[in-house]
Amino acid sequence: NNSNSNNNKVLIECHQGEACITIQGDRSSSMTSPGPVVVVVQLINVVVVYHESNTNSNASDDDNEVCGVKVVDGAHASLEDCDVTANGWGRSCGILVEGAETIANVMRCVVHQCSGVGVRVRKYAKGTIQNTKIFANTVSGVVVETGGDPSVS
Repeated sequence: NNSNSNNNKVLIECHQGEACITIQGDRSSSMTSPGPVVVVVQLINVVVVYHESNTNSNASDDDNEVCGVKVVDGAHASLEDCDVTANGWGRSCGILVEGAETIANVMRCVVHQCSGVGVRVRKYAKGTIQNTKIFANTVSGVVVETGGDPSVS
């Protein structure tokens, strides 16, 4: 019975900042580390709701785009059976995947009612968007920019 499926989900709701969830890798090397540190995160059955009403937001700056979920700087993330909404001031997106060596796999999710783009993949990030419903976003469902390389099916 799927009537109680929302009762088993985790709700993450936020009202300001750059993202409700930021998954950030560390692509820089240091003297104490032999190479980059890869952060791997799996989100399952999570409801992410981002609301922002601040008219002074810096959301028009591409590097500070507000998002429900942000996967950046070489992180690896898997989002499964998640529900993402990002209703920020101006330019916002449900899921942002950004940066070389960054990989996000979005499976069986719902990305909707974002005041900008549903899913944005850019700056040489990769990943898959599979069996995901992306609808009712103000600008576009999926936007691929500057070397982004997602597989959508």
